[in-house]
Amino acid sequence: MHRSVELILVPLAEFINWLEKTMSNENMSKTISTLISQKTNFWLDHQPVRYVNKETKFDPNNFVRFDLGEWISTCSPKAKEVFQNLKASDLQEYPDPNATELKNAIADRFGISPEMITPSSGTDELIDTLPRLLLSEGDRAVIIRPTFFRFGEATSREGGGIIKVDTNLENHFEFDESIARQVIKQSHQPKTNIVWLCNPNNPTGQIISSELIEWVITESKAFVIVDEVFSGLLDPTSTNKTLELAKTHQNVLFLRSLSKVDGLSAIRIGWGIGHPKTIELIEKWRLPFSTSTLAQKIAIAALQDTKHTAHVRNLITEERKFLEEQINQIPGLELITGSQANIFLLRHQQKDLFQQLFQRGILVADFRQADGLENMGFVRITVQDRNKNLQLLSALQQL
Repeated sequence: MHRSVELILVPLAEFINWLEKTMSNENMSKTISTLISQKTNFWLDHQPVRYVNKETKFDPNNFVRFDLGEWISTCSPKAKEVFQNLKASDLQEYPDPNATELKNAIADRFGISPEMITPSSGTDELIDTLPRLLLSEGDRAVIIRPTFFRFGEATSREGGGIIKVDTNLENHFEFDESIARQVIKQSHQPKTNIVWLCNPNNPTGQIISSELIEWVITESKAFVIVDEVFSGLLDPTSTNKTLELAKTHQNVLFLRSLSKVDGLSAIRIGWGIGHPKTIELIEKWRLPFSTSTLAQKIAIAALQDTKHTAHVRNLITEERKFLEEQINQIPGLELITGSQANIFLLRHQQKDLFQQLFQRGILVADFRQADGLENMGFVRITVQDRNKNLQLLSALQQL
């Protein structure tokens, strides 16, 4: 009996030794590289520069953070209450695949019908999904520069080409009538299926007028995606005006979330607002359980807490104005004007601002090599509470 086992173990050991050699890292990488699609290889070769380079090693706990776009000081007390009263069933049962109550809460908040809403895991899910719905091989998307890097990334993931329309530093990267005209012209090019807009724009915080947005939507031959995640910081009267366009135009989707002014980025709740016919198509494609029960319940409470949202909007506006006034008094700094959000672009005229602040324990979003801002030395600042803002100003005054 023992000899039989030994006879079995010897060839087994030889086989394992052979298998380990065969499955070496080198051979595995060759194998996986032959399996991934051409689209994946294309995306790997065209990855955008992110806010903080992966090569920059740091412990975020050692920094005062101004690098992310969310408001982290407070969130809705009503949302907190829901979180504290969650039941076991909220963890155990699958969520409502249609997110009916969430859609109703969004509809009530913005004065639209639930049929105009598609929920998503943050806006990232929709940004990733829409190119898969709209782009075929060889198709292209129009992207303004500088803007949110995920637009180019999502387009490249689907193997799409990118038509770049550059705003200019002399005009503080403003989206004006001349830029809108270029966007419309490029949307008429063959195989151009998407126009990406960001309002307010990330990283400048500047808004695109509702008149220019309507012009692009009306005259464009492509599908227009308008990322409005920072719009919670604007006057609701002005932002709701653009949503009216979704009632009459099937070639547009507005993206919103609870990640910025509502301070709920961790629950990953976003949504798209569009014409019912457009939403019907997206809903057929959407995964049924992309938003959890926990997230839906917390989001509903936050959407109903308009008093808290208004309070935070006023607080952030006050702090942004305070920061801008103080920064403009510091020699050597150049601030891109016109932000209406909780973010703005900043650079030092002689020094590497990212490194200077990094060395002083302040982490900002690194835009030194961002698409459309290469070698300009810009960083993006996110407005925080007064205590953190004073720490930032202290570091800037030391430069």
